[in-house]
Amino acid sequence: MLIDKYLPAFHFSEKHSINILSDAQTISSVMEQYDLGQSRLIRLLFWLRGMPSSNISMKSLTKGGFI
Repeated sequence: MLIDKYLPAFHFSEKHSINILSDAQTISSVMEQYDLGQSRLIRLLFWLRGMPSSNISMKSLTKGGFI
């Protein structure tokens, strides 16, 4: 990989985790309906890529081929 050429050895590693007290079905349902367009950062990133930034949800992204 290109990164290995310029950064052959790393000096540290990190691991992050979060515990969510709910089942996967509930989380999946909420994520499918959540409007990512509420985030200024997400809207900016979509704008930079020339993508529409209204009504961005995981469901609409999946329909558009994003996995």
